[in-house]
Amino acid sequence: GWFRFPAEKAGKMQLAAFAPGFGPVIKDVELVPNLPPIELSLTTPHIRRIRVTDQNGNPLSNLQVRVSRWRTFQYPPWEFTTDTSGRIVITNAPDDEFQMDFLAPHRMGLRLYRIAASESEQIVQLGPELRLHGKVTDAATGMPVPSFQVIAGWPRQVFVSGQLTNQGAEWGNDNRKKSFRGGVYDWTFEEPVLGGTDKPYDFLLRVDAEGYAPVVSRAFKASEKDAEFDFQLAAPAYIDGTMHFADGSPAAGAKIYLVNQPWDLNAKNGRIQNMRNLPALTSDAAGRCKLMEQQAPQMLVVWHENGFATVDFTEFKTTNQITLTKWGGIEGTLRRGSHPAAHETVALSFEPEWRKVDDQRMTAKPKEFYSYETTTDNDGHFIFDKVPPGVAAITRVESIPRPARYGFQFGDVWAGCRLV
Repeated sequence: GWFRFPAEKAGKMQLAAFAPGFGPVIKDVELVPNLPPIELSLTTPHIRRIRVTDQNGNPLSNLQVRVSRWRTFQYPPWEFTTDTSGRIVITNAPDDEFQMDFLAPHRMGLRLYRIAASESEQIVQLGPELRLHGKVTDAATGMPVPSFQVIAGWPRQVFVSGQLTNQGAEWGNDNRKKSFRGGVYDWTFEEPVLGGTDKPYDFLLRVDAEGYAPVVSRAFKASEKDAEFDFQLAAPAYIDGTMHFADGSPAAGAKIYLVNQPWDLNAKNGRIQNMRNLPALTSDAAGRCKLMEQQAPQMLVVWHENGFATVDFTEFKTTNQITLTKWGGIEGTLRRGSHPAAHETVALSFEPEWRKVDDQRMTAKPKEFYSYETTTDNDGHFIFDKVPPGVAAITRVESIPRPARYGFQFGDVWAGCRLV
């Protein structure tokens, strides 16, 4: 039962073990020099019964399926083939839920489908593939647009008057883009743009072309099978905007991002990471820039070395002005008793800002700059240099084991004091 892994570098690592006749085990370890042997104890196996059918209940046989996630472990070595009745039986499953990918040619597959912790048979239904196609023309001339990109997404859902309503859009990553030429597009989908749902979300398409404003389609149901939709593109309209600070000084060189939600940019410690590679505009020496008019609700996030702003696009259009708030900062020393606490993790958290939805409801205002975490130096000293002004809590963060039912191996203990 011994095993050995070559470790490329020290740090945290996740180990998991799987064997026929046993339940799996997963363990987080800290790799350090001269690490003693690690013991992995396999668990009691559990049975999961799954049947895969089409929407009419007909079995889908000889279908290759696999487990895509168990807790934090991605794609463990569990792959199965459905029998003639569309069934699979997993005899060495864990005692909690996991997720699976069900993909098939000419079917609307499902990724990250949740398999419940139950021995009762669970039915997974796959609908037909969805073909979306049509023309893309110039709205003024009627001529085909020579080249363009189609981006696939899904409706953003928000609560309006107590009901979940489609409002705005969320767009996929680079894998959800395709280039077309000659004023015609034709795209067949065998899985939803958004995974992790029991049923496929609706589809949206957006067309981007040089010299034109983006255009968004209607929402398509995954069950439509074949839908035609034509896009007519027009020249964009621009709005002249000015970025400045409260004292009237221009915010020269500010980066301006247009986003669906502030967290799309993945800011960390007051700095934009922009993991989705969203395009950014830069203000000139007078703090001016031109922003394209938008069809759907959007937000503007402005980042500057000396300050920031987050505003709704509709709010910006009332004045064409954005006032940046100057950064604050926090500096201190973490101690355990009278001794400096070196190389420990500290973080910030913030009180929510509330805004009125209607006469009976409030909602928390989205924040871009909320994720702050650093490590103390040899003397227990720490600095956060780009922090939104206001009330914050500074905390020491300590990882501890967490029960398996939470789905995560580690949790965070937060303990600290409030700073104003």
